[in-house]
Amino acid sequence: RRVHGDSLREDIVTPLKMLDFGNLKTEAGLTKLDQHLATRSYISGFAPSQDDVATFAQMVTIPDSKKHPHAARWFKHISHFSATQRKNFAKGQGVAGQKEEKAKSPAQKPKSPPKKPAAKPAADEDDIDLFGEEDPKAAEEAKKLAEKKKAEAKKATAKGGKSMVVLDVKPYDSETPLEEIKKHIFAITRDGLQWNAETKKLPLAFGLFKLQVACIVEDETVSVDDLIQTIEAIGVDAKFLAARKEKIEAGEDFDDEECEGAMVQSCEIVAFNKL
Repeated sequence: RRVHGDSLREDIVTPLKMLDFGNLKTEAGLTKLDQHLATRSYISGFAPSQDDVATFAQMVTIPDSKKHPHAARWFKHISHFSATQRKNFAKGQGVAGQKEEKAKSPAQKPKSPPKKPAAKPAADEDDIDLFGEEDPKAAEEAKKLAEKKKAEAKKATAKGGKSMVVLDVKPYDSETPLEEIKKHIFAITRDGLQWNAETKKLPLAFGLFKLQVACIVEDETVSVDDLIQTIEAIGVDAKFLAARKEKIEAGEDFDDEECEGAMVQSCEIVAFNKL
């Protein structure tokens, strides 16, 4: 099934501004940092960046876990990375007080730019399958990757503690607004589930976009598989879901094309990291 149509008109990503927590050697600065990290694992984005390095460098010691539990948790996590690992973190959106990288000495020889791979011929528009349904090989590889991610999730769950999960959510069709999907996802509540306030709108093809969301889960409390099924069922009538479940359990075929009101084509795990 191919999906064509106008691009989505609503952009749910707002421009990023430089972060400023003030003086992190004071209670006021630590309080502001703690409030920022209450719904986030990192200073910005879904993975450690130079924003974390810059903020970490401005702190004298680990914050009081009773006064600033989120900042203390984050400080302990970042301290586990070596200096070399921190140096290789991706660039962030910028933190006030961050030192600029020193210019290279004139004596240093510039490194030769890496050779660019030969450009592949552009694919014919009619050959592009947005959801991988017409390519059995690609579908099989996607299935194996999804099973691998789920296995990693189950393995992490067995160890207890908390994990950060990043999910890619594809809309059912070109007419499905991502903003509505986002509202439904954030309305999902579980004990031990905390949604990250930041989301990403990423391109698929022909002006279509997918939604990337992240959350922190308590491994022994939240089932990621159940969470994914709940997201994929957004907009679907409860009677339809019950009928589909009965047919699947009975070993009968079920045509998802009969589904009315569905808003989500698929939901897949992009990353699953222990905290």
